[in-house]
Amino acid sequence: RDDFNRVGVADRQGHLLAYVFTQEGTFVNAWLIEFGFAEAVSLPPNLRYQADLSRLEREAREKSRGLWMRQ
Repeated sequence: RDDFNRVGVADRQGHLLAYVFTQEGTFVNAWLIEFGFAEAVSLPPNLRYQADLSRLEREAREKSRGLWMRQ
């Protein structure tokens, strides 16, 4: 996949912003968010998957996964 080459940029703190896919096609960003290991943060120009990633975060919160686990 070529999403990194098109939209890979750094934020104000210098953190690399990119969509990551495995060779098998797994969307790593989505997997991390789905299981509660990351938040969905979308910054221009990286908006292609904003709706899907936001939905996955909402579902992870509802299911109390990872970061959203209720103590």
